[in-house]
Amino acid sequence: MDVDLAEVELSTLVGQVTGEYQDKLDEAGLTLVCKNTDGELRVSADSNLLWRVLDNLFVNVLKYAMPGTRVYVEAGEKEEGVTLSISNISKAELGISGDELMERFVRGDGSRNTEGSGLGLSIAGSLMELMGGKVVIQVDGDMFKAVLRLKKS
Repeated sequence: MDVDLAEVELSTLVGQVTGEYQDKLDEAGLTLVCKNTDGELRVSADSNLLWRVLDNLFVNVLKYAMPGTRVYVEAGEKEEGVTLSISNISKAELGISGDELMERFVRGDGSRNTEGSGLGLSIAGSLMELMGGKVVIQVDGDMFKAVLRLKKS
């Protein structure tokens, strides 16, 4: 797969993705809360691949988040790079580790009654690696958090 690394303004991309999903989040009864996503955070990434990563994560939110809860999107800058996290409360306790959720064909929903192949997080992880970044999944009971680690530009 071709990777075209360039300087990407993270806040712009996050704004586009959240704007794309706002109506669907509203329909699902989910409130989007963005923190520190309006600053100038420039990362080295392929904007098309990073869009796909964020798209996969928001599809997961729509499938698995408990209606009536909040979805948090938070950006931060550290010496080693930039982080972007997306977190939500799941409909059911996940009962599986973040590492296991990153494996192919694994889904964390206890009832297995949603559509999907279980590839979304695995694909997101692979795309992040192609860009020199990483996805870390953190699970605590019914709390799901995906943390993207990106290189500064």
